[in-house]
Amino acid sequence: MPKIEIELQSDLCAASGEGFSNVIDTDVSYDALGIPFIPSRRLKGCLREAAFLINEKNIDKIFGVAGDNISGSLKFSSDARLVDYNAIAASIDSSSSHEDVLGLFTYVRAATEIDECGSAKDGSLRFMRVVKKYSPIDRTKKIKFSVECEIEDDYKTDMERICKALRSIGYKRNRGFGSVRCTFDSCHNTFNTPSKLILDPETEYELPATITNTLPLILSQGNDDDTLDYISGTSILGAFAWMYHDKTASTFSEIFLEGGVTFSNFYSGQYPVPLCYAKMKQAETYVNLAKEEDTNKGDTPKTINRGYVDVDGKIIEPKKEIIYHHRHRFNNSSDDALLYMQTAISANHTFNGSIKGKGKYLNELVPIIDSGFIRVGKSRTAQYGHCCIKIEKEKKIKEEFFDLLGEDIVVVLQSDILLLNNGIYSWDEKFLLEEIEMKAGIVFGGNGMVGISTYDRKVSSIAYKIITGYNGVWNLKKPQAKAFKAGSVMIYRNVSGKVKQTIFIGARQNEGYGVCRIMRLSEMPELYKESNLILKEQNSEPSPQFEQLLKDKDRAMQVQEAAIKFAKENIEMLSSISISQLDRVRRMAEDADDENDLNNRIGSIRSVSVKNAFIDLIKIADKEYKDNKFSSARYDDYKCYIDTILRYQTYYNKISNSKNQSKSNKGESE
Repeated sequence: MPKIEIELQSDLCAASGEGFSNVIDTDVSYDALGIPFIPSRRLKGCLREAAFLINEKNIDKIFGVAGDNISGSLKFSSDARLVDYNAIAASIDSSSSHEDVLGLFTYVRAATEIDECGSAKDGSLRFMRVVKKYSPIDRTKKIKFSVECEIEDDYKTDMERICKALRSIGYKRNRGFGSVRCTFDSCHNTFNTPSKLILDPETEYELPATITNTLPLILSQGNDDDTLDYISGTSILGAFAWMYHDKTASTFSEIFLEGGVTFSNFYSGQYPVPLCYAKMKQAETYVNLAKEEDTNKGDTPKTINRGYVDVDGKIIEPKKEIIYHHRHRFNNSSDDALLYMQTAISANHTFNGSIKGKGKYLNELVPIIDSGFIRVGKSRTAQYGHCCIKIEKEKKIKEEFFDLLGEDIVVVLQSDILLLNNGIYSWDEKFLLEEIEMKAGIVFGGNGMVGISTYDRKVSSIAYKIITGYNGVWNLKKPQAKAFKAGSVMIYRNVSGKVKQTIFIGARQNEGYGVCRIMRLSEMPELYKESNLILKEQNSEPSPQFEQLLKDKDRAMQVQEAAIKFAKENIEMLSSISISQLDRVRRMAEDADDENDLNNRIGSIRSVSVKNAFIDLIKIADKEYKDNKFSSARYDDYKCYIDTILRYQTYYNKISNSKNQSKSNKGESE
């Protein structure tokens, strides 16, 4: 894949839209580990702006047109990450907070607005976090970000010119921030190992698969401000159809239009939480209302209406985040500037599902599977929707049954059910039950008795929803359809005979709808507390330099704590020293090469009393420093120690001077 590389020429604020009250007004974009990045959608917008500046002719073909059903040629595979991101991420352990990591790459700048007289306006003080120009690992090297992308060969020369023209990115880029050098590498290649998947043409197979989103996901359905928390089979089908090599071939119609291949929904866990489970408000434990008749016991059960159950019985709910965007108006566009936000599933979640069909159809999809990625959801060519797909070992499809004799079973809808009754989508509960009984082979009665007991309405839980969607080709919303909601539960009593463990009912089964799982009521799993699946990329060896940086940061905090303790205990030693003299010695400590150099610089102070005061303080501080077993060979630590003492002393003297001045003014007024 081609690659775009961005090297910082100044400090950068690729703003996230977030702020922290009066602490930080404008924050940078960074991930859960605290590592800063440049959002790919931001980068794409800046590249488009640069293309206008150089009068590029193929702007719409490269970047696309809003509302068009054909996307632009340029597509990003991720946000722009640090070039050594994987090694840095692998170096971060659970003991390091994201604030520790973020502090290594960034710092906070303050700014005010100036009035006509050259004074700062009241209430105009603002704080902005920025990414440092130089790498914390090697302070002689500038920070570099890179991102892989896709673009047709016809436009690679154009992209080289556009990237050269991009000179600035981010917030306040006309105020000295965000200066960059951008390059385009069209020869950068990554190779995927072919899966060597060869299946018997007439045999039915299931391909268990996992999908991991390398970028945030926006999977809207009826609400543009929010996102679904799973990847629908419809989205997977559309992604494969979009990447299929020949859309005019008869196999295209057989696979994607006639149901030759079934694409399941992909969930964070194994299946949606059945609606018969509830969480006890006080005990914070989970109960199965289908099993337990008396669940109150002084506590109140609260039905769980979201989340997914994993193989260990834990409830997983994908983490979401709010992402802010600012659409600029440029080149006399009719679009107004707009600040808006979108809710998305955070990157690095893994979703589980499967692809089913005859071998002859699945073999046709091998090139897409071998590519290792698909794109789903909204804005999938820019900041969202890029996913890695991995197929586990294939298995032949065979029906599995329960042999029952007068037992209770539960039917759980593992996906939404679209039932057509006389050509109309129906919420008819009786019709749903009849379909399940017929497809599963449910027979009532047992132990020599004629069955009269059927579906248990008292403990069953059925929910409903409206299915909507959007057709990009027609540029219209799809008709609404009534559906039984995934997670709905039906209890059947006194069932005998051979009952299927999994059945498919209703319409659009090839898009993930209509899946029902059947199990014995007694074998329903116990649920445990919620968990969250966020993957940490560890695709390379940890960076020893970055590991050492984190250790240095921890040690620096210990040094600062010791310095503050020393300053409090010896605060009177420099209480008569002026603020300017304290600042001067702090600069000496900053510029000195080692302790001896610092002592020589202090010895150059002309005022004997001031010089002796500092010499006496340094002598005592040296002893305390060594008593704390800090290394005297590391001048950076010693410099931090002295700097912290002098800063504390400076603030103390400022406060003392202010109090003395206040008393003096009060005495004069009297």
